[in-house]
Amino acid sequence: MKKEKLSWGNLTYTDVGEGTTPLILLHNAGGNHQIMQSIAEYFQKNTRVISIDMRGHGESDTPSGDYLIEELADDVYKLCKILQLKGLAFVGLNYGANIGIALDQKFPGLISYLTLLEPPIFMEEWVIESVKEHIQDLKSIDQNIYAKKLVNEVLPNGTKKEKSLATAAFVKTPPTVQVSIYEQLIMWDTRAKTTLKVSNTKTLLIQAKKSFTKESLIKEYYTNLIVEKSNSVGPWIPLEDPNELNKLIKCYLDV
Repeated sequence: MKKEKLSWGNLTYTDVGEGTTPLILLHNAGGNHQIMQSIAEYFQKNTRVISIDMRGHGESDTPSGDYLIEELADDVYKLCKILQLKGLAFVGLNYGANIGIALDQKFPGLISYLTLLEPPIFMEEWVIESVKEHIQDLKSIDQNIYAKKLVNEVLPNGTKKEKSLATAAFVKTPPTVQVSIYEQLIMWDTRAKTTLKVSNTKTLLIQAKKSFTKESLIKEYYTNLIVEKSNSVGPWIPLEDPNELNKLIKCYLDV
């Protein structure tokens, strides 16, 4: 793992492969860069791939305070400046996809190709209730029990290796970090309809069979949008349906 010192501590990431269009990967809330490993391995043969552990996750430092989407987007922007990246492709999973949206909104032109893997934006009511349940569980039950429960719910048909990888990531991420992220997510999503600006960034939305989001609303804000459906039942598409996912992303990026 490589690391860069930011104002709050060290941000860690992997940096592999070579190519003209750098590809940034950002995992889900509670996860780490290993959740995106199947994408990194697929594209690193002919693309430079940077896979980040967002603050409070993986090997990155864990500062105190709230975990705001806008500040996590700033972390990615600062890393891009340090690495002198521009015209990049961005693939974000779940909460990582929302950070990609915030990054595109705050720094227009930085991202040339935006890929959103089941983003929790314009959330359906059942998703909001699920997020609230996660907050209560994180505050009330043992973290190991919570992690195993979550992974079994989201990856019921996952392999032992996939479940072990995801469980380890969630056990390592402090409950306070996850609670802050989920609380901030609900507030951010409530504001999104009035604060988001229309973007013409080339955007690929890949949805699971049971989707978090109202697709019609995303289309109102992303005018250059392509929508694809994954065979993944749950939201962790890189773990559940990696082969089809990589083909969809490759076709979109044409790399």
